[in-house]
Amino acid sequence: MIEQETPPSPRREARRRAPSRAPLAQASSWFAARPRAVLAVAAGVVVAAMGTGAVAAGATSARTPAASIAVQAEAPEARVVPELAAAPVKARTCAVDTSDPAFARLGASVINVTTGEQLLSRGGDEPAASAALHKLHTAAVALKTLGPDTRLATRVYEGSIKGSVVIVGGGDPTLSALPEGVEGVYPGAPRMSDLASQTRASLDRLYPGEPRRGGWFDRRDDDEEEEPAEEGGEERRDIWDLLDREREPDWEVTQVVIDAGMWAHGDKWDATWPAADSGEQANILPLMVDGDRTDPAIVASARTGDPVGTATAAFIGALGLSAAPEVIHGGAITDRPLLAEVYSQPVSVLVQQMLLLDDNTLADMLARLSSKAIGGDGSAASLQQLYESALLDHEIPSDGFVAKDGSGLSVESAAHPTQTARLLAVIASGFPGLEPVHAALPVAGVSGPMAHRFSGELSAVHSAFGGVGSAGDAATTLGGILTAADGTVLALALQSTGEVSSATSVALESFVAEIHACGDNLADVAAP
Repeated sequence: MIEQETPPSPRREARRRAPSRAPLAQASSWFAARPRAVLAVAAGVVVAAMGTGAVAAGATSARTPAASIAVQAEAPEARVVPELAAAPVKARTCAVDTSDPAFARLGASVINVTTGEQLLSRGGDEPAASAALHKLHTAAVALKTLGPDTRLATRVYEGSIKGSVVIVGGGDPTLSALPEGVEGVYPGAPRMSDLASQTRASLDRLYPGEPRRGGWFDRRDDDEEEEPAEEGGEERRDIWDLLDREREPDWEVTQVVIDAGMWAHGDKWDATWPAADSGEQANILPLMVDGDRTDPAIVASARTGDPVGTATAAFIGALGLSAAPEVIHGGAITDRPLLAEVYSQPVSVLVQQMLLLDDNTLADMLARLSSKAIGGDGSAASLQQLYESALLDHEIPSDGFVAKDGSGLSVESAAHPTQTARLLAVIASGFPGLEPVHAALPVAGVSGPMAHRFSGELSAVHSAFGGVGSAGDAATTLGGILTAADGTVLALALQSTGEVSSATSVALESFVAEIHACGDNLADVAAP
C-alpha cells in the first residue's frame, strides 16, 4: 500500500522557504509525521550508496588524499572460565617398607592391570640388570616374530655325491638323542632316532638295488624246469615269486655333511656369561641335542661344549652304519632329495618350557631365530632393534632397554622396572598372541622354579602369584602377575642390583607378600 500526500499551500510553501529558527525541531516533526516515507527514502539512499560508493570513493581519493584511519574495535572483556576439576585421586594408605639393606639397590614398579595406573615406583625409570625377567621380553618377541604355531625343523638332504647326506640344523635345542619312550627335560621333543629312521627309509626307496635271489626262500634252482601248476598251487607259486622279487637296498653312507651355518660360529658365546662349566648355558649353535646337556634329564646339567659334534655323533649312531663316515662342514643343496625331517613342538610350547625351566639355552635360541625370521643375521648384535620394536608395539618406551642376549644371563641386558611391569600388564590383560606367556608363568607354591618359594608366613601368596625370578652375583630379580587379597590384578617387576646376597631373594618375596596384602590400596610412599 502506497500512502499519498496533499500538496502544500502557497502560505505553507513560503514558510517552508523562509529560514527556520528551529530547523532541527521542524525536521524532527516532519520525520515523525511521515515515518513510512522516511523508511522508503532511507532504503533508496542505502541502495544508491552501495552502487555508487566505490565510484565516489575513487573520485574523492583522486581529488584529495584521505587520511588512513585504522578503526580498532573495543576488545571485549576477558571471560572468566571456571577451572576443570581434576579427576579424583584415590587416597591410598597402605605403605610398604623398602628400607631393608638386603634389597641392595632396589628398582621396583607395580601397576594396576585394570586401570593402567602405576601404584608404586622405586627407581622404576632407571635401567637395571633384568636377569630372568629378560625372558619375558624374549617370549613376547618370539611369539610375535616366529608365531605361536611355528615349529622348528631339523632336516636331512641327499648330498651332491653318492653316499653323502647333509644334516641341517634348524635351531631346535630340544631335539633329543634319547631312545624312544625316555623323556628328558623337554617332554614331547622330536627324536634323532626318528630322523635317522626316515633317512634310511628314503635311501631304501631311492636305491632299492637288484632283486634279491638265492636267499633261504629260493626253493628251486635256476635250471629247474617249472612244473605245471596243480589245483591250488597257483597261489603258492605267486607267493614265492613275490619273495624272489625282494631287493637288497644298494646304498651306503660314506659322508655326513653338517650344515649349522644359520649364524656365525664365532657368535656362539657371550663373554659376559658365567663360566661355561656352570651348567647354565650351552654354546648357541643351531644344531644340538637335549640343549647340549651331558645328562638330558637334569635342567642344570653340565654341557658338552661341542653341541654340533655331539648331535652329529648321535645322528651317525642312530643310522646304524657299518663303518664310520667322513664328517665335514658344508651347506645343503636344497634341490637335492629331502630324506628326512622332524619338527619341534610349537613355539608357544617352547616359550612355556623356557619359562618353566628358566632355560637360558632355549631363550637365546628363540632370540636368534627371531632375528633370522625378520631378515637379520641371527647375531647377538641384531637383537637390540628387535626387542625395542616389540616394546614399541605395545606403546612401551624403549629408552634404556638393552638386549645383549635373549636369556638375560648377561649382566649387560637391562630394562627399567616400569618397562617390564608394563609388558606384564599387557600380558595379564589377555593381549592376543601373548596368552601362552601368562599360562606358562610358574606359580608360587605350585610349579616350576616358584614351587618352593614364598614359604612360611609368605604362603598367602601361593597360587596368587605367577612369575619368574633369579638370584645371581650381580642381580636378583622377581616379577610377574599377582592377584592381591582384595582381588586387584597387579603387574610387578622388582630388580635388586649391587651388593645382593641370599637374603635379597627373601626380601623380594616379603615385598611381594606386602603388595599382596595392600592390593589397590598400595601407596607410593615409604613406610614410617
